[in-house]
Amino acid sequence: MTIRQISLTDFRNLHSTTLDLHNNLNIITGLNASGKTSFLEALHIICKGSSFKTHLLNHCIQHNKQSFLLFSKFEAYKAGISRSSTSKTIIRINNETIHKVSSLAKKTPVKIINSSCFDLILGSPSLRRDYMDFCLFHVEHSYLTLFTEYAHALKQRNALLKSRSNLSELDYWDAFLAVRCNAISKYRIEIIQMINHILSSYFSESFLNNPVEIIYQPGWNTELMFLDVLKKNRSRDIKYGFTRYGVHRDELKYISNGF
Repeated sequence: MTIRQISLTDFRNLHSTTLDLHNNLNIITGLNASGKTSFLEALHIICKGSSFKTHLLNHCIQHNKQSFLLFSKFEAYKAGISRSSTSKTIIRINNETIHKVSSLAKKTPVKIINSSCFDLILGSPSLRRDYMDFCLFHVEHSYLTLFTEYAHALKQRNALLKSRSNLSELDYWDAFLAVRCNAISKYRIEIIQMINHILSSYFSESFLNNPVEIIYQPGWNTELMFLDVLKKNRSRDIKYGFTRYGVHRDELKYISNGF
């Protein structure tokens, strides 16, 4: 979804700025500390509801100011975000206040490409799972619900395992978890197949014609049904106090010429 215009007030080192943007390509230039990164950060926040520099949006308020305001016009909607030093973040879409950041994030996918992208290869498995989730969040409408339900069921199951009480409820949560786990895994397999196709079709020359493939590794032994894996390993899960298998333990491997 193309962004047409963005206005910023008291955001980082940008006082009061409105920019009309080109439909296809925009190049931002300026001296060091002139606000280029702040502008990109503002774009990220207005599209995703979060910053790529800080987890606390009140850190984005300009020094000696009480709040910041971002407002944007997209191709099919308008969005605004305000944050003060004393109150919560307020997000509005088409003049209506929304209470879920996901309602904003699903409208316009945005991804920052910088040096931290190497973490996708060198960093922890959670970053690679986050990348799959990001891709699926924007192409599969049911994925967010599946992921949210899985995370809730996992939390409930882990609480039972840790407390070692009401263990009779594990049968319910195991069955609930298994359905969501299988569905999420199926979607992740499909998105990795799609990415591999893109790599082989459009980027082979970039890799000097060395084949590059991403391998999806499920977080359990797929020779067994996931529900059977949970039941088989229940006693050890109780011992350790958490669920050791599932899509929350998925991993990606990058393979080229057997390495």
